[in-house]
Amino acid sequence: EYKDRFKVLKTGRPLIYSTDDMERIISVLMKEINIDKESALVFMGHGTEHYVNTVYGALDYMFKEKGYVNVFVGAVEAYPSLDNVIGLVKKAGYKKAVLTPFMLVAGDHANNDMAGDENSWKSAFTENGIKTDVIMKGLGEYAGIQELYIKHIKMYLGI
Repeated sequence: EYKDRFKVLKTGRPLIYSTDDMERIISVLMKEINIDKESALVFMGHGTEHYVNTVYGALDYMFKEKGYVNVFVGAVEAYPSLDNVIGLVKKAGYKKAVLTPFMLVAGDHANNDMAGDENSWKSAFTENGIKTDVIMKGLGEYAGIQELYIKHIKMYLGI
């Protein structure tokens, strides 16, 4: 439909294409986000019904494997859901959670679904007796994530 608008249109690989990508993402994020070990750090992704959604569970597992037992990964529109994440945070005994988007941009989902005053992840955590703070910063704001996207584009272009 838009072929007349571009001379060339190419795309790179998605942010999480390999296990190495997950390791790099974890390294970047955990160097940038500093919270105390007494708090849960909750990443909220978008989610999809597509099988690629399993990456959220793999990422959560890898965080824990690397010693970040206080990190949890969930999705707005798929598994692991808000209820799943709250259940795990409560089971682990955390009384405080820091929510941040696992999305390129901290846009509508981050502002409303994650941090809104009503019907949001923030309000649900609070209703469950968990003090909640928010880091409103999309993945695209982290230099290390930007570098990973550029690496993927260069790989695709053979540069």
